Parts: sequence; structure tokens; C-alpha cells
Amino acid sequence: MIVSIQYLRAIAAFFVLLSHVAEKNLGLFGGEMFYFWFHAGEFGVDIFFIVSGFIMSYTTQNIHQTPYAFFTFIKKRIIRIIPLYWFLTFIALAIFIVIPEKVNSSGGFETVPFQSFFLLPILRDEVYLLNVGWTLRYEFIFYFIFSIGLLFSKNIGTFLVILVLSLLMIIPSVLDLSSLHDYYYNFLNNLFFEFALGILLFRLTQKIKNIPNMLSILFIVVGFILFYTLQSGMIELTNIRGVDSGLIALMICFGFVSLEPYFIKNPIELFMKLGVASYSTYLLHPFILSAFRMIYNKVPQFSSLNEIIITAILIVTSLFFGYLCYIFIEKNLIKITKRLVG
Repeated sequence: MIVSIQYLRAIAAFFVLLSHVAEKNLGLFGGEMFYFWFHAGEFGVDIFFIVSGFIMSYTTQNIHQTPYAFFTFIKKRIIRIIPLYWFLTFIALAIFIVIPEKVNSSGGFETVPFQSFFLLPILRDEVYLLNVGWTLRYEFIFYFIFSIGLLFSKNIGTFLVILVLSLLMIIPSVLDLSSLHDYYYNFLNNLFFEFALGILLFRLTQKIKNIPNMLSILFIVVGFILFYTLQSGMIELTNIRGVDSGLIALMICFGFVSLEPYFIKNPIELFMKLGVASYSTYLLHPFILSAFRMIYNKVPQFSSLNEIIITAILIVTSLFFGYLCYIFIEKNLIKITKRLVG
């Protein structure tokens, strides 16, 4: 287990959680105390995608051109991702059947149950039963492209994967694709470039070792400063998210990964737990926030609490139940699925 990657996963999940908490706060209070995080929290997805590119490279570095590498890789990703996603999607489906207005109640989008289970392409005005599943659609497209690269040597395969991911970013950025069917945005999106940056991060950290801790910390600090200035509108770069947020996230991730020798000797147990539970937290927290909204409307005592206290309650509750979900549901679902598929 790479300690620094667990820290980055914890940060990514926390940022996404903050984004959705800020969205709930707008409905509850109408204030702007945490409005910055409404959009800025999406930066957690950028970190997740870079971490994904890094981990896929790390875990497959010795299986290029081996028998069944393609199928083994895809099977492992399905076992890791799908069980918990389907479990929670079935719950969302049950809620959707009984009280459809409680599923994806904000935004005015159409919920598409069938596409939700198989992460199929959707239109811009459609959402999955589990709305956060849109990132998993991009993940699996990346997994397919990455698995093709395993058919070649490590260097050639890596080059081809990075090339394809870069083209998926470049094409919609430089060409007018308005004449294409709206499904195109599922496959041509600048966010794919962030997976390529994750692959580059792995190769970079393999080449550059023994970086001074202070330099690593400097990368992290400068990265978060750039994150704040970009998200607050103080600076403008290319206006291509996969490039702007991607490169800033790369800087932060590089700082964390290069501090791995220090983190191994001085692990922070809380961050480790939040990191390993980040997938559960990511998928489960919309349920927690929606449930709290229902309780808030029915319990008068909550109305006397200010926005800071409510925010703290939402964050702590989501993280707590996310960890419980990991311990009691996610881990067991993976074990069961492994036994079923062999």
C-alpha cells in the first residue's frame, strides 16, 4: 500500500464531499459562506483521475505482453469498482421507484436507470441513479484504453496510451464538434488527459528519487496556492480543465508521492483510514447528505444551528459512514465477487 496515495485519495474524497455539502448549504441557508467549494471541490475528481493513472501504471508495471494481461486487468477493475457501485445503485433504484423526486432532485436532469448500471454513454441532460457514477464511466473508458497498452511492451504501450488520452483531450479542444451526436462528450473530453498525467507521474517518480522533503513540500504548497487562485478566478490559464486543474493536481500529487519515504516512517492513521475508505465515501455521501436534508426538514432543533455547525455535522457524518461502508460492505462485496468470478 502506498501511503501517499491513500492521503491523496482522502483529500480527493474530502474535496468532492465539500463540493456537495456546499451545494446542500445553498439550499438550506442560501448563503455564500462555503460557496467557493461548490465548484472548487470538483478538484477532487482531478486528483482522483491522476491517482488512477498512477496506480494503474504501478500495479501493471510487470505484466505487459503477458498472457491474458488484457482480460486479467479488466476483470480486476470490475471486481474492485462494480460491486459497491451496483449495491448502492440498486438502493438508489429502489428509492427512485418509490419516491422518484428524492433521486437527483436538483439540476432538472433526467435519471436513466438502465444506463446507470452499465455506465453507458448518456446525454448531457441525463444522469445516472448514482450521479457521481459519471466519473466511473470515464474510469472504465480509461481502463479499456490502458488495457490495450498492456498488449505492447511497457514503453510502447505507455506511449500509445498517453497518445490516445492526449488526443481525447486535444480533439474537442481545437475542433468544433457541435455537428456530432451529443454522445461524443462521453468519449472526447479533456479530463482524459489527467489519466495520462497520472501515468507520467508514475514514470517521473521512477526516474527521480531522493527529492529533499522541503522541495516536495514546496510543490504541494505552490500547487494548493495555484489551485486557490485558479478556482477563485484570480488567474486564468488555458480554460481547459484537464490541462489547468490537471497540471496543478499533478504538482500536488508529485509532492505527496515524493514524500513517500517520510510517510512510510510516520503514517497518520486517520488519513490512512480516510484514504482506504475514499471510494465508499465517494459513492455513499450523496445518500448521507440527502438523508440529512430530510431529517433537517422534520426536526425543528436543526434550524437553530448555523451553517458552520451543519457543515461540520455533514462532513463528519459522511466520513464516518463512508468508513463503515468500506469495512462492512465494500470489503465483503469484493470478497464475495472474487469467489464468484474465480
